[in-house]
Amino acid sequence: MLKNKVVIGTWSLSGDLGRVTKKNFFSTVDYAIDSGFYEFDLAPNYGKGKIENYFSNYKYSNNKNIKLNSKFGNDVNGNKSFLEVDLLKTLENTFSKIGKLNILFLHNPRNEINDWDKIFKLFDELKNNNLIAYSGISLAKNFKYQTNILNNFDYVQDEVNLLNFSSLKFINKLKTKFMARSPLATGLLSNEYSVNKKYSKTDYRHAWLNGQRLKIIDMQIQEIKKIIGNDIETFSKFFLISQKKINQIIFGVKSIDHIKKIKNFSLKKEDLEKFNKQIIKVYNLEKNFFNLDKKYKKLFY
Repeated sequence: MLKNKVVIGTWSLSGDLGRVTKKNFFSTVDYAIDSGFYEFDLAPNYGKGKIENYFSNYKYSNNKNIKLNSKFGNDVNGNKSFLEVDLLKTLENTFSKIGKLNILFLHNPRNEINDWDKIFKLFDELKNNNLIAYSGISLAKNFKYQTNILNNFDYVQDEVNLLNFSSLKFINKLKTKFMARSPLATGLLSNEYSVNKKYSKTDYRHAWLNGQRLKIIDMQIQEIKKIIGNDIETFSKFFLISQKKINQIIFGVKSIDHIKKIKNFSLKKEDLEKFNKQIIKVYNLEKNFFNLDKKYKKLFY
């Protein structure tokens, strides 16, 4: 059910969400490709360049089925920058390692870009030089973009999951294709999630997933479970694939087991009927901010 929509996210494989060995990276990517998942989401700053370096030497690099997507919007040191000189330098590094990209995403711009025509011209040049097939923009969380700007891209990418519905309120206005990221909210919507889980200092979640923020997220999750039961992971996947405007979904993986869960995902007819009824209740729950005190909204968003 999911295969045609799946893009394999590689951030989790970079070590930024906890240690991953080089052997584990290659075995996971091998298994994904052998399972028929050919499209991968990369970025030059994942693992401080580790992911693009791994793919540059990958034995499947000549496999015509494989599609690699990447991003730009940083300088060569990983700091956010949309200066033309920095964009061109990071692109040069990416193309030297990866070669032609399927989709190149402009990554999370806010108010930094004053001349969008320059950006669109750059994408046209990259297409004309056969360096990319499609243009894309990866949206910054809770930043409002003009629809006419977004419609100049071939793809729009944004976070969509049971904890964050914001994109669903405007994607029907888009003429572009839409790609959802963070379907399981970096593991918070997996069945393995626990409010007591401790993250290592090498995991970026260690710095922000704690205290009041974690408390609010956990309350949201518990309210959702009151409607759908404890198998929040299956429902989260259904929630995404039920959105007709979502063309593709980026699933971050860290192991072969994560690939197996995606590969083996299926729903019986009775599950579909049950979930379709529950999803209406979840929509209403989100409208009421998960039955939580509105004072928490500012803290969360």
